[in-house]
Amino acid sequence: MAFWDWINENYEHTGERFGYAKRITVGIIIFLLVPMLIYFFITWNPTIGMDEDGEPVKLGVYAVIGLYWLGAYFAYKSHERKVKLNHLLDKLLDEDEAKHLFEVAKRRRQIIKEENYISLEEGDKRGKWFGL
Repeated sequence: MAFWDWINENYEHTGERFGYAKRITVGIIIFLLVPMLIYFFITWNPTIGMDEDGEPVKLGVYAVIGLYWLGAYFAYKSHERKVKLNHLLDKLLDEDEAKHLFEVAKRRRQIIKEENYISLEEGDKRGKWFGL
């Protein structure tokens, strides 16, 4: 996630001199150099096997480009999900709670176990969790 924070950072307030140059360099590498390498690989058109008639099966253009953009899409979506989770945790927890999040979760789990809120074996106590 540090890469995404770095690439989306606003450099006007940090005082870093070459922040935008770094961003442009990474953009050129990711969005120009990688597709050019993919294009070279596709024009090379490697054989990935033989079909039933003995003809060579060539690796298709759309499969390679599709995998690249699919990977980029899912990387962006996972980053977006982490950012939403971090914003939600910032809204729910203050700084002290965020530092001790795992201890708070363990204590809450222990309280639930002790009060027997969640007991799937005992039918009459199932509704206690929902206040029934």
